[in-house]
Amino acid sequence: MHILIWLIAVQIAGFAAFPVLFRLLPRLPDRGYSASKPLGLLLLGYLSWILSQLHVLPSAQLTLALLLAAMVAASSAYAWRRRRRIAAFFRAEWRTVLAVELVFLLLFAGWAVLRANDPGISHTEQPMDFSFLNASVRAFYGPPEDPWLSGESVSYYYFGHWVAGALAELTGTATQVAYNLALASTAALTGSAAFGLAYNLVRWRRGRLRIAVGAGLLAALLLTVCSNLEGALELLRAAGGGSASLWSWLAIDGLHGEAGASAGLWSSDSWWWWRASRVINTFVDGHGIDYTIQEFPAFSYILGDLHAHVISLPLVLLFLTLCLGLFTYRDMTPLSLRRDGPSGLRWAPLAVVLLLGLTLGGVAFTNMWDLPVFASAFLGLAFLRSYAQAGGSFLAAASRATPTAALVIGLAWVFFLPYHLSFSSQFDGLHPVQAATTRPVHFVLVWGLFLLAVIPFVLSAFWQVSRHLRFTLPAALAVLIGFLPYLAWYFLHLENGGLVADWWSRLARVLPLAVLIVLAAYATLWHAAHRSPAPAVFALALSTLGLVLITVPELVFVGDLFQTRMNTVFKLYYQAWLLLSIAAAFAACQWAAWWSAGTSRLAVGALGAAFVVLLAASLYYTPAAALTKAGHGFEPLTLNGLAHVEWSRPAEYRAILRLQSEAPRGSAMVEAAAGDYTEYGRVSSSSGVPTILAWPGHQHQWRSDPSLYEGRDEDVRRIYTTTDAAEAKALLDKYDVRYIYVGHRERQLYGEDGMSKFERIADVWFAEDDVIVYEVRR
Repeated sequence: MHILIWLIAVQIAGFAAFPVLFRLLPRLPDRGYSASKPLGLLLLGYLSWILSQLHVLPSAQLTLALLLAAMVAASSAYAWRRRRRIAAFFRAEWRTVLAVELVFLLLFAGWAVLRANDPGISHTEQPMDFSFLNASVRAFYGPPEDPWLSGESVSYYYFGHWVAGALAELTGTATQVAYNLALASTAALTGSAAFGLAYNLVRWRRGRLRIAVGAGLLAALLLTVCSNLEGALELLRAAGGGSASLWSWLAIDGLHGEAGASAGLWSSDSWWWWRASRVINTFVDGHGIDYTIQEFPAFSYILGDLHAHVISLPLVLLFLTLCLGLFTYRDMTPLSLRRDGPSGLRWAPLAVVLLLGLTLGGVAFTNMWDLPVFASAFLGLAFLRSYAQAGGSFLAAASRATPTAALVIGLAWVFFLPYHLSFSSQFDGLHPVQAATTRPVHFVLVWGLFLLAVIPFVLSAFWQVSRHLRFTLPAALAVLIGFLPYLAWYFLHLENGGLVADWWSRLARVLPLAVLIVLAAYATLWHAAHRSPAPAVFALALSTLGLVLITVPELVFVGDLFQTRMNTVFKLYYQAWLLLSIAAAFAACQWAAWWSAGTSRLAVGALGAAFVVLLAASLYYTPAAALTKAGHGFEPLTLNGLAHVEWSRPAEYRAILRLQSEAPRGSAMVEAAAGDYTEYGRVSSSSGVPTILAWPGHQHQWRSDPSLYEGRDEDVRRIYTTTDAAEAKALLDKYDVRYIYVGHRERQLYGEDGMSKFERIADVWFAEDDVIVYEVRR
C-alpha cells in the first residue's frame, strides 16, 4: 500500500506542476509533461524547506499536505481557464503522455523489484545518505542537525534528501522504506525526463512520432540502464574467453582470466560488478597510481547509494528541458528595452527565467558539483540563442544573453541563500594532472558507445560548414574552447615546477579530443548564426560540453581532501554520461534521416550495426549485476532497508524504531564512535537522533573547521569507560545528551567496566536482550 500512496503523491505533484509548464513551454511537443514530476517535487520540497528555514511553518506532515493542496488548487484554477487547450493537447498527444508514463512506471517497477530483493542500507555511503534522510524528516525547522555531530547542522548538499524526506513525511512512509522508494523514483524520474528531452528535440525538428519516441527510449536506456563496455569483458571472462596476455594488457584491477570461475553467464565473484566503476588506473610494480571512479547511473542504482550525484539527475534534466523551452522563444530576454517596439517586462520569458533560477539553485543544493557545469551550460545556451537572434553578431549576442544569464545565476543563489551562507567547502583551487592519464583502451571502454554516436554527428555538422571555414572570431572562440583545458594545465604545470619541455607529450595525449571539441564548437556556433534548426544546435551544444567534461580530467583536477583526480573524474564523467546520452540519442536519429535521404547507405548501415553491437554489449551488465548483487533475493521480499538489522539484531532494530517514533525532536544521544564505513553510527543514522560523533573521516571531508569535531571521540570514550558517574554526567551535559545507547558495539569497543555507572545517572528507557537505552535524568 505504501508503494501506491507514494506513487500517487508523485503523480499529484506532477499534475500540479504541468499547467505551469504547459503555459510556459508552448513550442515543446510534450509541453513539458515529461519534466512535470521533477518540477512538482522541486516546488514541494523548496516551499517546505524555505518556510521551515525561515521559521514560518514547521516541516511536518500537515504542512506538506497543505502545501501540496495549495499547489493543486492554484494549478487547477489556472488549468480550468485553459481547459479546452489542455484537453486538446491530451487528445492530440495521448501517445506521448502514455509513453512517458510507461517509461516512468517500468523503470520504477524494475528498480523497486531490485531494491525489494536487496533492500539493505548497510554499506558504502548508504548509512550517510540514510542519516541525511532521517535528519531531514526529523527537522521541524531547518537546517537539519547532523546525526553524526550533535549540535551542528548538516554541512553537505542535502536538498535531494530533504525532498525525499518530504515525500516520506507526506505519505507517512517509514524512512527505511522511503530510502528504497526514493532510489526507484529517482531512476524513474531520470528515465522519463530523459525520454522527454530527447523526444522533444527530435519531434520539434519535425521528426515523425515513431522516430521521436525511439529517440526518447534510447536516451532513457542509455542513461538509466546501459553500462560502459567493461561489462562485456566480464561476460567474455565468465565464458572462459580471453587470454592471459589480454587481461594483462587491459590491466583492470581484479579482472584476471585465471580467476574467472563462472556462475553461468557471469562470474561467481559476488562483487565482480564493482569493477565497471573502477576501470581507469595505471599500475606500476603492481600498485595503482591513478585510482579513479567512473560510476554511471545503472551502477549507482545497483549499488543502492541515494547519493547527491544520483538524486540530482532528474533536476538537471528539468533544468535542460527549461533551457530548451527558453530556446523556443523568439526573444528570450525577460526585460525589453527596444525602441522599435513595446518595452517592459515580458512575463512568459521572465517566468521561465524564474523557474530556471529555482531549478539551478535546487541542482546546486542537491549536488554542488553540478553548479559550475550547468551554470556554464546555461551561459553557453543563452549565448547561442542570442547569437542566432543577432544574426551572428558576438557583441549583440553578449549584450542580450548576459543579463538573462546573470539573472538566472543570481536567482539560483538568492533562492537558496540561507544554505549558501552556512555551507563550507574544502575546495582549494585547480591542480595539474601529473602522474598518469587515462590509457586509450580504458577511455574507449568507458566512452566507446557514446563516441560512436557523437563523433559522426559532430563531423557531419562540421562538414556542412567546412566550405565556409574562415579564421574569424567564431573560429577563434572554438579553438579557445577546445584548447582551454590544455592551456590551464600548461600554466598550472609550470606554476608547480613542471618542465616547459613537457608541453608536447601532454598535448599529444589530448590532441584528438581537443580537435574534436574545436570542430563541435565551431559547428555549433556556425549553425546557430545561420539559424539552423534549434534542436540540432542544442544537441551540438550538449555534445560539445560532454566532450569538454571528459577531457578536463586528463589535464586538471579540483583540489580537495584527497588531492588526486579521483573525484574530478567521478563527478565530471557522471555529468557527461547524462549529456552524451541525450546527444547520442539525437545523433542516432540523424542516421535515420541520412538513410531515408539515401546518403551513403553502406556507411550509415555499418555505423548503425556497430552501434547496435556496442549497445547490446552495454546491456549485459545491468541485469547480470543486479541478479548477482541481489543473490537469491531477500525473503520475504521487502523494501525495509533495515530488515537485515531486524533479522540479525532484533533488539537493536526495535530500539531504533522506538527512537524514531518517540525521541523528541532536538534530543541527542551517544553511541560508540569509531571508523567510517562500519556499523558504528548505525543507531543515529537510522533514527536521525544525533550522536556526539560518528564516521569522523566524513566530518573531516565536510567541515573546514576541525575544532567542531576534534576531541569528541575521546569524550565518547570517557563517557563509556569512566567509572566516575559525575564525570560521565558532566560530559553528557556538555553535549546535551538525553539517551545513552549500550549495545554489542559499545561493549566490544569500550568493555563492561564503565557501563554500570549509567544506572546512577539515568533511567532505563528501553531494554531487550543485549541492548539498553538509558534516558539521562534531568
